[in-house]
Parts: sequence; C-alpha cells; structure tokens
Amino acid sequence: AKASHGEPVTVAWPLLTVGILVAACALPHGERFRMGGLTALVLVAFTVEAWRGQPHPFRRLADAAFIGAYAGLFAAPVALRMNTLLVTMPSGAQVEAGALGTLTALLLVWATDTGAFFVGRTWGRRKLAPRLSPNKTWEGAMGGWLAAALIGWMLGHWGGDRILPGGEASGLALGLLAGAWAQVGDLSESALKRDLGVKDFGGWLPGHGGVLDRFDSFLFVCPLVHLWMTVGGIQGLAAFASR
Repeated sequence: AKASHGEPVTVAWPLLTVGILVAACALPHGERFRMGGLTALVLVAFTVEAWRGQPHPFRRLADAAFIGAYAGLFAAPVALRMNTLLVTMPSGAQVEAGALGTLTALLLVWATDTGAFFVGRTWGRRKLAPRLSPNKTWEGAMGGWLAAALIGWMLGHWGGDRILPGGEASGLALGLLAGAWAQVGDLSESALKRDLGVKDFGGWLPGHGGVLDRFDSFLFVCPLVHLWMTVGGIQGLAAFASR
C-alpha cells in the first residue's frame, strides 16, 4: 500500500495493532497485555524499519500508526458486544447488554443516515463539506442529527434504564451526540479517501464506496455508546463532573 506522498506503507503494523486491540477486548483478562503488546509492536516496527534502511522510515511509521489507529476502531464494536451482563426487558425477556448496545449504535447510525438522506434530498441547499463530500448539505446534516436524537429519546422512553442509564433524557443526549459523531465519522472516511487518492475502499460493494463506507459512522458511534453504557449515561457523567 502507498500513502498519498507515494511512500510504501507496511500493512502488517496496522493489522497487528488491530489484532492486539481485538484480543485485549475479546480474551479474558486481555487488558493485561494490551499496553505491553502495543509497546512491543512499536519497538519491533522501529527495529524493522531501521534494519531495512529505506528512506523516510519515520514517515512510513507515522502513516502506519495512523492507519492502525483508524482500523483499531474495529475493536470498539468487539468491546461493546462482549458485555455479557443480562438485562431484563419490559417484556420479561433477558438480553445481553452487549447486544443491546450494538443494536443501539446501529439504530442511531441508521437514523442519522436516513434522516440526512431524505432531508438533504428534499431541502438540501448549502454544501456541508464540498471538497470532501459534494452531496452532503447542512440541511441534511441537521435532519440526520435530529433523527438520531429522536431515536435516542425513543430508546430511552421504551427501555428506560434497562437500555440507556438515565432513561429519556439520557437517550436524547446520546442521540444528539451520536447524530453529530456519526457524520464526523463519515466525513473522516471521505477525507481519508481524498488523501489516499482513491474513490472506493475496495470493490466488494460496487457503488457504495467499498466496505469501509458501510461501517465508518458505526466505528465512530460504537465507542460513544460503549462509554455511555459504562459510565452510566447522563447521570454517570453528571456525577463524575461533580467530583
């Protein structure tokens, strides 16, 4: 692989980074070797690049580090889904908290995309980021943001503290944050493609910009939902801020 300035990027380093992060999330007591594994990986990468003697080793390592950090976001859905705490739903059924969190992230992303698409197509006039994504508008972004807020409020209303700690207020706050953050993820992926000089990340999904285009917003929203559920929603954040 090559970066926009033409320097080759060793894809092994990003893949190993993702492997360490996913293992730290998925394996029992995986957090014990997360920092050690990442530190060892950095030292090995520096050693290999120095041994190769190729020009601009730090530039290649910087590119690899960024790619690894971006791809490392795939560890967030794993961490979110691995929460096996059982939650009793209003119907009486018991569901793992990780499954509820993953579904919450998906619903918020879908709401953002759907609201932005229909509002943007109907009323969109002012371009949001013409150099990154010419079809996106401020009106569409606002529609996606409000749609995510509505879905967040509905999840809090329906599930209460079972799904989102804090109920309706917490769900509304999470929806507002996720609606904005999902669109940041979408624009970030567009910026990455422009920097690399590619139109699509792969050809598995023709006309969809590649597989990564289907997950860019989801990768940004998952850490947010994971944090929200971990700290206890808006009430947990308020308690933390009052310390």
